[in-house]
Amino acid sequence: MKILRDSGINAAGAIKWGTHFCQLYSGKEDLLEVLVPYFKAGLEGGEFCMWITSDVLGMGEAKDALGAAVPDLERYFAKGQIEIMPHQDWYLKEGPFCIDRVLNAWIDKYREAEVKGFQGMRVAGDTMWIGEDRWCDFTAYEREVLNAIGDYRFIALCTYNLDKLDAAKTVDMVSNHHSVLIKRKGVWTLAENPERIRAREELLKSKAELEMRFRKRTAELFEANQSLQAEIFKKDKVEHVLRENLLLLQGLMDNSKAVIYIRDTEGRFLIVNKSLERAISRDRIVGLTPYDIFTKEISDELLKNDRKVIEAGTPFEFEEEVCLAGVTRIYLSSKFPIFDPSGAVRAVCGVSTDITERKRMEQALKKSEEGLVNAQRIARLGSWEWDLNENNVVWSDELYRIMGVNKEEFIVSSFEGFMDFVHPEDREDMKAAIDSMLLGKNSYNVMDYRIILADGAERALHAEREIAFDEAGKPVKISGFVQDITARKMIEAEKEKIQAQLFKSQKMEIIGKLSGGIAHEFNNLMVIIKLNSELAKRETDKNKQSAFFEEIRAASEQAENLTRQLLIFSRSQPIKFDFVDINGAVRDLTRILQRLISENIEIRTDFCAAPRPVYGDKALVEQLVMNLALNANDAMAGGGSLIIQTKNMDVPDGVGDFKGVAPGKFVCLTVADTGVGMREEVIQKAFEPFFSTKGTGKGIGLGLAVVESIVKEHKGHISIVSEPSQGSKFTVLLPAVSESRAGKTVVSGRQGMGERILLVEDEGRLRTIVALVLKKSGYNVFEAKSAADAKGIFQKEGGRFDLVFTDIILEDKNGIELINDLSLEGRIKVLFTSGYLDIKEEWPVIEEKGYKLLQKPYEMNELISAIDEALKN
Repeated sequence: MKILRDSGINAAGAIKWGTHFCQLYSGKEDLLEVLVPYFKAGLEGGEFCMWITSDVLGMGEAKDALGAAVPDLERYFAKGQIEIMPHQDWYLKEGPFCIDRVLNAWIDKYREAEVKGFQGMRVAGDTMWIGEDRWCDFTAYEREVLNAIGDYRFIALCTYNLDKLDAAKTVDMVSNHHSVLIKRKGVWTLAENPERIRAREELLKSKAELEMRFRKRTAELFEANQSLQAEIFKKDKVEHVLRENLLLLQGLMDNSKAVIYIRDTEGRFLIVNKSLERAISRDRIVGLTPYDIFTKEISDELLKNDRKVIEAGTPFEFEEEVCLAGVTRIYLSSKFPIFDPSGAVRAVCGVSTDITERKRMEQALKKSEEGLVNAQRIARLGSWEWDLNENNVVWSDELYRIMGVNKEEFIVSSFEGFMDFVHPEDREDMKAAIDSMLLGKNSYNVMDYRIILADGAERALHAEREIAFDEAGKPVKISGFVQDITARKMIEAEKEKIQAQLFKSQKMEIIGKLSGGIAHEFNNLMVIIKLNSELAKRETDKNKQSAFFEEIRAASEQAENLTRQLLIFSRSQPIKFDFVDINGAVRDLTRILQRLISENIEIRTDFCAAPRPVYGDKALVEQLVMNLALNANDAMAGGGSLIIQTKNMDVPDGVGDFKGVAPGKFVCLTVADTGVGMREEVIQKAFEPFFSTKGTGKGIGLGLAVVESIVKEHKGHISIVSEPSQGSKFTVLLPAVSESRAGKTVVSGRQGMGERILLVEDEGRLRTIVALVLKKSGYNVFEAKSAADAKGIFQKEGGRFDLVFTDIILEDKNGIELINDLSLEGRIKVLFTSGYLDIKEEWPVIEEKGYKLLQKPYEMNELISAIDEALKN
């Protein structure tokens, strides 16, 4: 908890908890200039705020002014962080003003704020309502607030109307506050209470002088007293001087607030001051011993300390406890010996200062520190502070434990010493974060990083740090805390693993459902291809042959699309972004959706005439639509309509369903159904992983979680509108890109110039047709049916090839392994191809080496373009 709080007032700056100050104002404009920023800072600092108004500035005016400075003010009202009320409902709520009632009410409000978890409490109350008959009561109340406020995380600002104050009231007002805000020449300034400044300085000065003078004078007077006693019967003049000195000594002692006494070596009081008499409520103490006043245990301890001074003949300080009127008080006693002319100790003088409150505060502080240490230990939370001037770093005990070092054996003396623990891969990020703070770019920083312990173990840490600057703007200190999140990271990793496994299970379930329908349609397409092939063979008219070939081509494209749709759900390669036509992606899915969705559900589409292009992963977009459609299917057990719509949308500013969305151009994809709909509490949890309303065995609750993940991956936004029995509508906004950026890739029309290509493909008919296409396109092609065959051809030709075009999955060896065996890296261009989408293990190597990949199936122009690009790169 920070001790200094932002007051929000330029003239006051940062102030401490326990500050009680006031403002002198002339009208409502003065009040608003101070109170609006004052309460704004309190709300932003997580404090509970109370604004007590009067007739000068009403509740409505106060709320409107604060609302203009704090746009989301209603949110603070909703969570109970601020209250605004007139003075009648606070100071005079139950009748005439009563000090105890109002003070107790403040304490109750403070406790409520603590329970609600607020950082503390700040208030402001206007005094315009106080009449002459209540001024003395209110002055006493302000004095009580000043004395008590230091014990709480509490800030109070009282506002006084200058027109209501005369000289006497002004003195009362200033004396009961730490400082005063007053406008001078149009500028607010903060003046500290001059009486308190002067009193504090004079008290410290007089205490030091008094103690020094007392010791010196006491010794002198006692010595003079002893000499005068020897001569008392001989010289009347000496008797007179002695009496005067004793009176002077007594007067000096009686004017001290400290308890002062002189006891002889037997423990009898010889001289005492008024403070001691008042403390023990006795007028007659001289001649008594501590046993006549205190218990035996207390008296034994007091006289034991006296004997220590007598035996050593030197001064000592002791903490002594005594019980006065049933209350235990603690004194800091300075005791010193008084010697006779022969050098023997004749008495002990004591000066005792009541330190009960100081000890209470010390004990409370110690308890608080112990609580902080325990809290850090339980939360695995360590704190640290770096003095930039001295380059000195201080760690808390828990931070030593987190770092795995013994505080007694290891002392971190600099920031460089800490950096030795940071994982080598995270040091640059750490240094960049610190440098940014030192340069003033960031005053607060949050980051996760790793450390390596002495035994080689690795831990994950979460850190937050803050920098402080001096008045000249020079950085002087960075402090922060570190939390060990290793266990949490392990749990998150395990959770992601489980999610991936369940998601894979869900995909396989969909694949199983699709396989029957796809097999049926695939067989239909094979019939089309075979029959058209037979007819083309028999037909001698080339014009009629071309119609059969066109049917074959169309059927093959449909077969390609069926295969690609099925493989969407087994895909595990990295995401590859490109320019996506939303209409095309959705249109490709409609036929396959009809096989997945119940027959009593109608699919309707409403496509935008010219949708803006989107930069994304087409397969993921298709998966997004698929999951939303399957979700709609489950919501319409009795049948209904599934409506898929696309349109362009401009969002000038995040409003309505799109609050929080940055302004821009988007493509809007809507998937709606006429199903059972959702309650508000279900909508709030709809995107949570594993949340499902379908019952046991009817879904794993990942469909919508995956949808949200895909939307975030595309930097988009998704919203839900639904009511029970009214269906549901999911609206997805995907950022659009400019038409110039999304221009279609121009297929290369370039003919080869005899470049030598080693073609490696284990499917014979595919190898033959690919080789034929490449040869007709001007390339010199060498065909290999396996990795071993390719290696033999490569060696026979002396490695004189411009490009190796190989399938990744071969019968005898992996294509990447073949490339490694041939040692082609950096010498000969490589182009991979594959009919599998699940090449997760090979993908990092492909990306790292910069190899190109042509996904099967492909058309002739795609093949030629890929070969051309691979040779150029």
